[in-house]
Amino acid sequence: MNFLNNLFLYFKGHRLQAHLFFWIIILLFSISRNDMGGVEWSFSYTLVNAIALLITRIPSAYFLSYVTIPALLYTKRYFLTIIYFIIFAYLICVASRIIIVYGAEPFQFAHHIVCFECPEQESIIEICTDLYKLFKVYFYENFSIAFLFLALKLLVMQNEMQKKTLSLEKDKVESELKQLKAQLNPHFLFNTLNNIYALSLKNSPKTSDSIGRLSAILDYILYRSNSALVPLKQEIELLKDYIELEKLRYNDRLILSFNTQIKSNAMIAPLILISLVENAFKHGAGSDIGNPEIHISIASTDRSIMFEIVNTTRYNKTNSNLEKIGLDNISRQLDLLYGSNHILTIKRMENQFLVKLEINL
Repeated sequence: MNFLNNLFLYFKGHRLQAHLFFWIIILLFSISRNDMGGVEWSFSYTLVNAIALLITRIPSAYFLSYVTIPALLYTKRYFLTIIYFIIFAYLICVASRIIIVYGAEPFQFAHHIVCFECPEQESIIEICTDLYKLFKVYFYENFSIAFLFLALKLLVMQNEMQKKTLSLEKDKVESELKQLKAQLNPHFLFNTLNNIYALSLKNSPKTSDSIGRLSAILDYILYRSNSALVPLKQEIELLKDYIELEKLRYNDRLILSFNTQIKSNAMIAPLILISLVENAFKHGAGSDIGNPEIHISIASTDRSIMFEIVNTTRYNKTNSNLEKIGLDNISRQLDLLYGSNHILTIKRMENQFLVKLEINL
């Protein structure tokens, strides 16, 4: 399989060599057929006959693949295209028979390649009017190879189209992910800066520590989250910094638990988890004037990552709509990154909101 893949990749960049290789294979295959008509012919006879047939097989293949089929697909002039093909096929069959009768056979008999007396040559008129022989023998000999050539060409085109489609889809996914990150990151930074600004107004000793945490968060977002996957442990450190910054707003009002059970060197798409945590703070704890609760748990195995966050909430129609937009963005991002390899569960209960994410690695 690796040999075939390497061969295909080579021929993809060397079209002339690919075409030459195809026709050499056809020539060798034709030479190997030394029992045509129930008679076993000599190697010299089959070689001359194969070369004679190749002269018309080549234009047959290229006319079918590069003229007839494109005309049918793109011009939509079906009737006229079919008429042109029939005329061309007839001329090819006549030319092929003439080459055999006036070229190959005289050469073969003159050099004693065959062992019986040379038959009388057909006239041009006889060749042109013997439609039965032209269709039964020469149409098959020429256009069976032409259709094989076409089939291979279509397979190559399909392969190239699939690669282009995958490339376009990949570019689209990357573009959409960048747009989604652009929607999430400024909002997160705005909230964090507001928190630090509030601390600075109070001359809080925690201001410098908060700036250090924000610096670590910015460094991660700007420089270390551009990879497709990052270590889960780095994402957890990011969450810890973010949570510490958010806790500054609530003093002792916030009831928070953060449990982790990491048993593998799991990798995850960057900034997914922080988006879910940010959503819980903004639309859960942020809307609760009492004692809001947020409970986070993260676990990983060799095969999966499990994340769960539960926050208390008070229903508010406007807040609920904004929350839905945020979760829709996250859901879309997960679809682009993980497809069917993830399960996102969202449940709104009476006074609680639960988001559960499971990612299959």
